[in-house]
Amino acid sequence: MNLSRKIRWVLFTTLGVYTLLVAGVEYFFSPSAARYFLTDIVSTCPDYSHLPLYAINTSLSVFFLWTGAVLFLVTWRCLKLEEIGGREELFLVSQMIMFFYLGCDDRFLIHEGLSDHLGFKDWMFFGILGCLEAGTLVFWGRIFCRGRKAVLDIVLAGGFFSIMLVTDVMLPYEFPMHLSIEDLAKLWSTFFLFKFAWDTCSEKIDRLKGI
Repeated sequence: MNLSRKIRWVLFTTLGVYTLLVAGVEYFFSPSAARYFLTDIVSTCPDYSHLPLYAINTSLSVFFLWTGAVLFLVTWRCLKLEEIGGREELFLVSQMIMFFYLGCDDRFLIHEGLSDHLGFKDWMFFGILGCLEAGTLVFWGRIFCRGRKAVLDIVLAGGFFSIMLVTDVMLPYEFPMHLSIEDLAKLWSTFFLFKFAWDTCSEKIDRLKGI
């Protein structure tokens, strides 16, 4: 097993164990206990905001998104001269902006503030972003012409994103495991978005190396 596969195995295993532990907290204790890990990062929770692992789920999601933005920046800088100004550059720049914004939104609760002022629901905001991302992937990213890994990453990211959205829109907050399903699905969606950025960057580097 090469180093890259070992790293992927460690990441999947660690994230899987983390998912089981957090879901177990809600299942065996209460949603209130799990919310300590799954809450947004705010400065108005003096009861436990200073404790270790506070809002760890949001911290991980933001890390994956911002790291993905950096990977797209690196990929953009690897473009050949004949690719400048074309679809590939538009795609990479749009993904860099999208990932950076999503990380900022998750960290600084941007859409929550907009919702309060404009009066629209969370699902409308994420639905618009989801459609925008899908259009970018198809028209600029030519997603189906990319490698198998990148396509699988997007399918899985979209699947977990759908689970998060459906849970938020259709399931009542009293539904068993609502909190874990929604927030852990968000985490796995951001993880596969990060992996999409990684695999896109790897494909570009391999092409430059002539592999």
